[in-house]
Amino acid sequence: MSIKTLLTTLLIIGFFSHRTSAMNASLDIYRFEASNSPYIDVYLRILANSISFVQGNNSTLNANVEVLMMVKKGEVVVSIEKFSLNASGMDERKDLLDRKRFGLKPGLYTLEVIITDLNDSLNKYHVAKIFKVEEMKSDTHFSDIQLLSRVESKNYADFSKNGLYLEPMPFSLVNETNTTLSFYTELYNANADTTQEYTFYYAIYPFEDSSFVTEPFLKRYKKYGQQKTTIFVNSLEVGKLTSGDYLMRVAIIDKNKKALVSMTQAFICDNIPADLAYARNYNKSVANSFVSHLDSARIDYCLKAMNPIMPANLFNTYEEVRKGENYDAKRYLLLKYWTNKYPKSPETSFIHYMKVAEFIDKEYNSNFGKGFQTDRGFTFLKYGKPNKIIEVEDEPNTPPYEIWFYAFVESTSQNNVKFIFYNPSLAPNDYQLLHSTCYGSRQNPAWEVQLYKNSPEEVDGDNNINATRMKDNWQRRARKLFEDI
Repeated sequence: MSIKTLLTTLLIIGFFSHRTSAMNASLDIYRFEASNSPYIDVYLRILANSISFVQGNNSTLNANVEVLMMVKKGEVVVSIEKFSLNASGMDERKDLLDRKRFGLKPGLYTLEVIITDLNDSLNKYHVAKIFKVEEMKSDTHFSDIQLLSRVESKNYADFSKNGLYLEPMPFSLVNETNTTLSFYTELYNANADTTQEYTFYYAIYPFEDSSFVTEPFLKRYKKYGQQKTTIFVNSLEVGKLTSGDYLMRVAIIDKNKKALVSMTQAFICDNIPADLAYARNYNKSVANSFVSHLDSARIDYCLKAMNPIMPANLFNTYEEVRKGENYDAKRYLLLKYWTNKYPKSPETSFIHYMKVAEFIDKEYNSNFGKGFQTDRGFTFLKYGKPNKIIEVEDEPNTPPYEIWFYAFVESTSQNNVKFIFYNPSLAPNDYQLLHSTCYGSRQNPAWEVQLYKNSPEEVDGDNNINATRMKDNWQRRARKLFEDI
């Protein structure tokens, strides 16, 4: 099931007094500043159809949940909130909403939330999100962009800010029932010149265009006067956006429309009416598509490069077509993949991916295959650029090795994912995947023993066959690097 379909299913409201599915909630973290101090606003929305409502007096409905919210720095809890959310005397089931605010010093944190349905103790929800609070900046910069499902010029205790009621958009999902995308952000300018006027720009781009080289789907401009803190609350009509992943971008631009400072926020659109309208006008013929001019050698190269991103349900078909000689089928497979995944911009997405694949091919090319066919190349294309790479080439009696760290892997919903590659042959770019913590990738409990196989006398354990670790040695760094990264 796709993310889009899953989120749509979760938002369907039932008509029964009991919950119809396991508890589900939308949890969003937004970073702001006040009085030269950073803080986060945490917005929690518990879906009504995922908790138990019981009948009270006069056949009204009541719900009650307990929430434990912890902010951790490493293993240390720096702030904790325990509270109840309830709805009583309701004529119909409604989502439960809350906002909590935490003042935090700069650093890397984890927000952990545990929710228990007090009307059904077996119904629980547990989630953890990593986020970073940046050092205070002296130059002009934006807060996070808060996506909203509702904005009113009213004060409500839980969701008001600067005289506005800001109701968060659950799951950052826009659908056909809500065709207006609203947002809130703040611009901080410690050196503001209140006599100057600048231009605020906001636009929507395809998610894959993080360099913003294509023309946005929607864009607007607004003049504003400088202040120490400037508040922007704006909306865009998105009823014609087709289903897919998008980026909301805000920026301050100069007279040449060059961005001086900017911020982005991802969101999802699920809009079946727009999809149908677009499909009626979209030419799906291979002969009239971007794949029609590709020669056979280029088609084969592109299909090889797409191996890391091919979903499991299509892999057998992909392999059969790729290895065959039917180039009409190959062109159709290539076109179908990109038009299904990026219906609004298949050609742009394809070109962008192939540029990355060609770079990886060159960077990791070896005598054993294309660069994207190596373990490192495959990992880069499948999971993206790692947040950190540690290269070790000078450890005594040990082949060169690399440790890759990902703060988050979207396809497996994992935090703190690590890969270790090593080069036992010492041939150029012949790094092999030794071990990973990523679901679905190679997991080798004895990776340390394999890495240091040239030191068999230092294996930790009487039975070397089943050993998984090496004895401590001040020159042996892989285990510590892997665990501490």
